[in-house]
Amino acid sequence: MKRVDHYVAGGVLRVTLLTVTLCTLMMVSVLLFSQLDLFLRGRTPFRILLHYALLRVPEAFTFTLPPSLLFSIAFTFSQLSANNELICLYNATFSQKRLVLPVMVLALFCTLLSFGVQERLGVPAAKEQAALENEIGSFDPKAQRKDVNLVDYDAGYLFHAGRWKAESGRGENVVVLLLDEDGKAEERLDARSVSYSDDGWLLRDCTIHRISPEGVATFHESNHSVRLEGLTPELAEQGSGDINQMTRSEAKAYLARLEKLDHSLWRQSRVDWARRSLNCLSVMVMALIACLIPYKFKRNVLLFTIILSLSIAVVSYVLEMVSLILARQGLVGPESAMLAPMAISVLLAVATRLVL
Repeated sequence: MKRVDHYVAGGVLRVTLLTVTLCTLMMVSVLLFSQLDLFLRGRTPFRILLHYALLRVPEAFTFTLPPSLLFSIAFTFSQLSANNELICLYNATFSQKRLVLPVMVLALFCTLLSFGVQERLGVPAAKEQAALENEIGSFDPKAQRKDVNLVDYDAGYLFHAGRWKAESGRGENVVVLLLDEDGKAEERLDARSVSYSDDGWLLRDCTIHRISPEGVATFHESNHSVRLEGLTPELAEQGSGDINQMTRSEAKAYLARLEKLDHSLWRQSRVDWARRSLNCLSVMVMALIACLIPYKFKRNVLLFTIILSLSIAVVSYVLEMVSLILARQGLVGPESAMLAPMAISVLLAVATRLVL
């Protein structure tokens, strides 16, 4: 029995390793070509280009692992069916449930691997990738830099930096609005640059506009310090609100804070958080769908398996895309938007098996 388990799981594992490697390389190539215009205009050095490609590997791996596992399971069982090995196993009292058991154990391992790669490698790679894109953009004057927009009505400020340099922890083209208890602007600070110090945020070449019932008083200071409660360089660096660049603790704190400030933006971020947290389950779902397929291929096994796998993957991703759009509109919950397409895909596979 162990030999059969090793034979089936080993065949799936070998095909999975080959498929996910090829698909990951193809995915990285596509991501590189999507930035080709930026690389050419910025005349990016080859070492930076290679580093950028390596940073996209974790993202490509987690994206291609589910369809790769689906294909490998379908191909392995199709080969067993085409070679009449399934008939021999069934005659030896091996049920289909028993044959797919090692495959589902392997799928569980791949699910945990996908989650680990995403959290341990994907998040740091995403942060470094954003910094590297800023560095690549510095070669090209037409490239867009990251801006930062943060609001905290409880602490009484709005913070905007037209450009944020993560490597130096410094912002440029800064506008700070200080608010009173009623949420009305009482002071506006326009500065050429800003950086963090022990005395708070230091604004250089700062123009101060103080608003009072008598009017607006304007004066200039070379260096002006202001304390913005709760605003740190780390939070400013995350000012774009990209959940995929934050650790789990940072993301939870960011969502809790954003819920009080902007419910619409919070809903969008909650969808991204649900997608990041539950996306690894698609590996198990694809494996389950592959195990439910009735394999009747006798000829052209590779071709029919590729067509079948692509069809199932396209249907699943279209369902997920539609569901996420509904979630961003507030029509369904973020978690439901991720779990519902998976459940529908499995039900369709069950219905197909019952019909065939």
